[in-house]
Amino acid sequence: MSRSSVLVLLAVTGAALGPPAASASDVGLRTLVTQEAKAEKEIKAAGKALKDPRSGSAKALARYFRRAANHFDDCKDTYDRYRSAFAREGSETPEVERGRHLVQLGLRDESAASADAARLLRRTGSQVRRASTDAGIDRTVSRFEKRFSSIDARGTRGEKRVKQGARIIRNAPAPTPPAA
Repeated sequence: MSRSSVLVLLAVTGAALGPPAASASDVGLRTLVTQEAKAEKEIKAAGKALKDPRSGSAKALARYFRRAANHFDDCKDTYDRYRSAFAREGSETPEVERGRHLVQLGLRDESAASADAARLLRRTGSQVRRASTDAGIDRTVSRFEKRFSSIDARGTRGEKRVKQGARIIRNAPAPTPPAA
């Protein structure tokens, strides 16, 4: 056989077989759901570990806002990592696909809320440092609390979607193999 005919034969064989299929596995999604739930618990524990400032000084508040912003950046990275993992993993049944889609939407909401929270915390920390009076600090913190409520609502919506999608994935029946 000539070299060109071997190359043509390899090209035809490769085209016929197609690219390797992605792992379309409900089991893989169930594993991701348990891993994501564990990561969510770790995120909540890390958030509770953030201690409120002992004094109400501008420096202490700014330091607290910076630490909280770093925490929300870490949360965003975790949500993005799991969101891409859910995107890579396929599903075998339509019910699990619906759950996967809900989890992805929820993780998108949580990621966006975390990014917005980190940005708001950094901005508030900067404003607190520049405030010259206690009244100015109080006004800045009050504005922060008002703005944070809409961010918190988006994060809560995302958390509900993730829980609902995870419940669907966990409770979905295993796919039945085709009859021979």
